Amino acid sequence: MPLDLRPLTLAELLDRSFSTYKRHLWLFVGIMGVPAAVGLVPTIVLRLLNTPPPASTPPDQVLAHMLPVLIGSMIFALLYMLVYAIALGATSIAVADLYLGRATTIGLAYQQVRPKGGRLTMLLVWGVLRLGGAWFGLTAAAALVSLMLGFITRILAALFFPLAFLASFVLVGLMAVRYGVAVPVVVLEDVPARAALSRSVELTEGNLGRVFLLMLCAAIIAYATAAILQGPFLVAAVLSGPGSPVSAALTIAGAILGAVGGMFSGPLMIIGLAMMYYDLRIRKEALDLQLLLENLDAPQQS
Repeated sequence: MPLDLRPLTLAELLDRSFSTYKRHLWLFVGIMGVPAAVGLVPTIVLRLLNTPPPASTPPDQVLAHMLPVLIGSMIFALLYMLVYAIALGATSIAVADLYLGRATTIGLAYQQVRPKGGRLTMLLVWGVLRLGGAWFGLTAAAALVSLMLGFITRILAALFFPLAFLASFVLVGLMAVRYGVAVPVVVLEDVPARAALSRSVELTEGNLGRVFLLMLCAAIIAYATAAILQGPFLVAAVLSGPGSPVSAALTIAGAILGAVGGMFSGPLMIIGLAMMYYDLRIRKEALDLQLLLENLDAPQQS
């Protein structure tokens, strides 16, 4: 049965997101289980294979030992990010199906998102380049201005740079909020990555506070879950001594629990953002009336 299509308050939006997640828990956990598994396997493999060299090892041999690990970690990190982007798209499609009263499954969601995998990958690339480029540019500008102020007074330079550095994070965070519904736009409107970012900016205009609070709630839940499940094992691994068998076992156990926690907490943000996408379109474009007219025009089955 389709959900009630009408503008929602933030409280109603959060309630609908949590209730949809609760009713279809294993659907969303199953979708996010794919990137969790992709991220967990290389983590365990690299941890088992990566034994720190003795302290007396020459620097060139240390570099030769660490270089393959670093390259492998970067490759696995990129693979995880790509699979995670596709999982976000599959989750958005599953939310859309449930929102409009259509039956869906894990396999069906991934099957529908497969043709859009390239656009989701490009969305990830463009998003990282824009956010990373903006942060680097703002930080570099802050450092340059701080250096120039240092010729006048060191106190002013010391005060300016931390404040400017913090302001750069705020501005980049604002950009991320404006791009908040880009994934639902890509998979539900089938537009290219760059157009999806612009479309997200258009939809979120005037509603940045609501999008930010939704993302903040989901992020708090995700980080709290990771801290509770994975944090104690990581702390214990450090205390037991890097490179020891106990440390390796604790790190692996923490990684497993962290992956499980991510499967359960990860869907919340994208479910909320997909719901937000529909809410913004209803508010700005009368999507509820469009869907109602489409249903009325659809041929009735006898």
